[in-house]
Amino acid sequence: MRIRAPQPKRKEADQLPLINIVFLMLVFFLIAGTIAPTYDLDVRPASAKDTEAGELRRPALFVTQDGKLSFKQEELSPENIRAALEAANLDKDIGLRIVADREADAAIVLNVLSAAQAAGLSRLFLVTLREGG
Repeated sequence: MRIRAPQPKRKEADQLPLINIVFLMLVFFLIAGTIAPTYDLDVRPASAKDTEAGELRRPALFVTQDGKLSFKQEELSPENIRAALEAANLDKDIGLRIVADREADAAIVLNVLSAAQAAGLSRLFLVTLREGG
């Protein structure tokens, strides 16, 4: 008669695979997720149906509903927009993103666009939000 050697009791489930899965999920979400920068001022951009999802990259010029302007977290007056953009020495290939409140006066936004073009920027982007987002 053969007697089998007693097998050691199996410990509770090994936790190493669980730790590996959690670590991989953490790495995935760090790579896949983006943290959107906050706006300098209280601005609610207009919405558009055809807007592609993307992050707001700097540099950006903000226009509020009541006409306040902000660039690089400094408040600007309408008269010195061009000088501030020229002094910033922006990369012409990247351009400038303009984040205007949906209720902002169109004349102010057009003034900002004209000043940016006068500062030598040919690539201008008006930032909108995806409709319903």
